[in-house]
Amino acid sequence: MLIDAIIRVLGAGLCGSDEDLHAHLNAAGVAFDTQDLNVAIGRLLDSGRLMRPKPRPTEEYPNPPRGFVLGNLPRGFSQSSDRFDHIDGLAADVHASIKRRDDRFESDEQLVQWLTEDGIEWTVDALGGAVEQLEVAGWLSRPHRLRDFTRDPLPGYLDTPSWARSW
Repeated sequence: MLIDAIIRVLGAGLCGSDEDLHAHLNAAGVAFDTQDLNVAIGRLLDSGRLMRPKPRPTEEYPNPPRGFVLGNLPRGFSQSSDRFDHIDGLAADVHASIKRRDDRFESDEQLVQWLTEDGIEWTVDALGGAVEQLEVAGWLSRPHRLRDFTRDPLPGYLDTPSWARSW
């Protein structure tokens, strides 16, 4: 699987540009086409497993390339050397589903309805883990999680993690 090959290649550290990633994959003997690679990178980004930090521009490099680095999730979530698993895949699907619908949802029930409409299979435990992974990775924000009214719908919205924000 191309996604797992990217994880193995990036396990050695940061790739400084798209060209670096292509070179590392080629050196590892991984066959890929550009479209499949873009899809795999998109899934890794959407799941929170991959980051593309924006380096600080300098006078010498006013437009530095964005590199690739595996996300550093806390213990209990996928680690940088772990294979892309069903929770990662579901997190990517949840992220993509919300993104297609104006980056926000009003309740867990609405999110579940969207996943069903999109033909995405999930279990309660897996969905909870995927949503939590997106929160930890900085892609999803649910600011009312700690409120006292637990029976009210809990909205959420996609956010931009600090590593993806412009300087």
